[in-house]
Amino acid sequence: MPRKRQDGPSDTQIKSPNRIQIGSISEATVARHLTTKGWIVYTMIFRAAGPIDLIAMHPRTRNWILIDVKTDTKRAQRPGYTKQRVYRVRSMLQKKLGVVLAYTDPESGKIEWRPELAPKIARLV
Repeated sequence: MPRKRQDGPSDTQIKSPNRIQIGSISEATVARHLTTKGWIVYTMIFRAAGPIDLIAMHPRTRNWILIDVKTDTKRAQRPGYTKQRVYRVRSMLQKKLGVVLAYTDPESGKIEWRPELAPKIARLV
């Protein structure tokens, strides 16, 4: 019996974005935000795990930021409870390097910096 031809992907072939794709969207969100504010953003060429996702430098002030991008996720402790943000902890190496975490909501484009940026840098982002 001949196989039936499908015009498009079936429901089982359509997949939601995986963690790497979502992380890439979050990194692109932060990079786009900073470049629109005049920052030069360097991204990692290879997808290796490391303490830094992006490096940003402001050309006029020469301030720079080492950034680890985190997709903002929320989780309820128990069914029916209000969802709370899942806070990530910087590694000892990240703390020594001064890496900041950029919690990003890719849908809204909202970015929250942790720890908060120094006031002279916060004015520029």
